[in-house]
Formats: sequence, structure tokens, C-alpha cells
Amino acid sequence: MSINQNENTIFICSSLIDIGEILYQIDSKNLSNFKIIVTTDIQCYNLLSSIYGNKQIIFLSSKLIQSPRNIFFWIKEVMIILYLKFLFKNHNIKKVFFYAPMYDLLACFMVLNIFSKSEIRLSKPAFNEGLKEYKSIPQRSLLNYLYSKLYGFPVIAYDNYRTKIFGDYIPGLPRTIIQSFDLSEFASIDEIKSVQKKYLFRYHTHSIDKSIIILNQSLLDMKIIKNFDLRISEINNAIKPYHVFVKDRYRNNMREPNTIFGNSSYKKLDAQLPAEYYDFSKCNYIIGIYSSALARISHHQKISLLNLFDYFDDNDRKQWINYLKNISDDIIYPNSIDELKTIIVNAKQ
Repeated sequence: MSINQNENTIFICSSLIDIGEILYQIDSKNLSNFKIIVTTDIQCYNLLSSIYGNKQIIFLSSKLIQSPRNIFFWIKEVMIILYLKFLFKNHNIKKVFFYAPMYDLLACFMVLNIFSKSEIRLSKPAFNEGLKEYKSIPQRSLLNYLYSKLYGFPVIAYDNYRTKIFGDYIPGLPRTIIQSFDLSEFASIDEIKSVQKKYLFRYHTHSIDKSIIILNQSLLDMKIIKNFDLRISEINNAIKPYHVFVKDRYRNNMREPNTIFGNSSYKKLDAQLPAEYYDFSKCNYIIGIYSSALARISHHQKISLLNLFDYFDDNDRKQWINYLKNISDDIIYPNSIDELKTIIVNAKQ
């Protein structure tokens, strides 16, 4: 793949959650001379390619952070770095939108070494995550040392409740480097949804008229709930009289082995892309527990089941509700099974 010298904008991302902001930036600024570099997520690459064509998208397929002790991934990472240096050796990139998290070290390498003379616009959520949610850990490990040598900048260790890569710590940029980036204003969820609507895929495999669509989720995510099996059985009894479909989170062989509704009798939607990129407007309700897709999808009736469970620590419930409410203010939170039944009574065919 060659780089046209007239292409002066680069987007760097690593996950599906970054796509809405990228779509908004490209649409609102009417950009045509751009490339999007996806570091790790093949689903992210596939979705962006379906919108813009694969000539606009560069997929690096980095796997080192997923398995930091795999020597073959180290060799592949070196090859990716050499490829990037060759691809952008005479670049004229004026602006780089940096959406990847602070622990995506390949993305950090690009903004610190490949595009060091370009204007780097770091999204506020990535900036805040790097400074607020991570706690730096004073340790000197061999992995951190090797990462620092490979990427050419100091890599320190962080403690974080989400990602566990080596032991209890993950690699990341020092705060002094993170603070040197320019902050870009993050588009509101309403602005992002308004642009996403232009790219929605129509679902044709099944008739979803007047149905309920459930957003599936990993069973591992339910460890914070102490009465999960009992309550999910009651929820199933409440919704099984209706026309119900399950939307899985992952596609094909990337699907998680153990999900809430993986063994249910409900029909599965043949929908491999993220839920927020489908036009599900014909269904009556979209139901989830604390999937972020619930907040990001455009629909007139969305239900979160968070308040129907008991938790080992109720702060977990409050944190997830706050997270969803920070993204979207149009989710319904029933407080009992009876209230859930009342809400969906009109969904029956």
C-alpha cells in the first residue's frame, strides 16, 4: 500500500468503540484525504472497510500486547515497525487523531516516532483513562525494559481494574508524555449517533418486526452479581412468550465460548457487526445488562436489567449505571421483574 502525499490526516484506532468518533470527525470535517490505521482489531478493520473501502484502511494485526511473552509476536512487531517506517518515510501528515488507549504501545510508537512532527489530537476519553483510571506502579520488570527498547520510549507499569496482561499490571506511557498531547473535544453521543445513522446496515435475514432483541454478554462479566442464575431464569420466564432474538457480541470464531444466552432457545441474529451499526428500528425493545452497545445504539426503547440483580458490591451496579448514563440518557432501568413485564407487555405479537 502506498501513501498519497496529498493525504494529510491519519486516524489511529484499536477497537470498535473508536469508530463512531472517527465517522463523526470525517463527516463533520468533510474529509477525503485520510487514512485509518487499525492496530489490533480485525472486526474494527472489517467494519471500516465496509464503509470506506479497504484502500482507506491499514490493518497492522498487532498481537504482542495480547501475548507479551510470545517470541513470534515480538518478531512480527519488529516487522510492523519496519513496515510503518518505510510506508511513511516521506509523509506529509499534518494531523493525527489518536483514539487508541495508552496501553496500545504500537499506536503510541506511531505518534511518538512516525508522526512526531504532526499535530497529535488525543481524544479526551483516552487522555482521562490514562490519567485517572490507571495507577502507576513503581517496578522494574524485564518486559517493561524490552518494551522500552523495542518502541524507543519509556514504558512503565500501571494497575487497572479492566485489563490484565502481565500479572496484575499493564504497560503504558508515562503521564508526562500523555500530558504533552493536544486534547480534542470528544463528540457527544447524539452527534455520533446522527452520523452513524447514515451508515446503518439493514437486517434482512429474519423478520424482527415487533420483536425483542437481547444483547448477549460474557458470563465472566456476571461475576459481580451474586444471584445471577436465579434472576436470569426469572427474566427468561418474563420474556419467553415474546418474539425474541439474541444479538451476539462477536462474529464467527471470535465469539466468546460462554455467554449468557449462548445455550438459550432464542433465535440468533445473523448480525456479525456491532449492534449500533444495524437498523433495528422495527423491533419493539432492545434489552441488555451493561453492554456498552445498549447506550450507543439508536432505538426508541432500550432496557437495561442492571437494577434487577443483587451485587456483591453495589458500587459495581452504580458505576455501570453511571457509565451508561454518561453515554446515553434514553435507557429504561426497571426495578423489578413485574415492572419489566409491564414495560414489554405491548411487545407480544
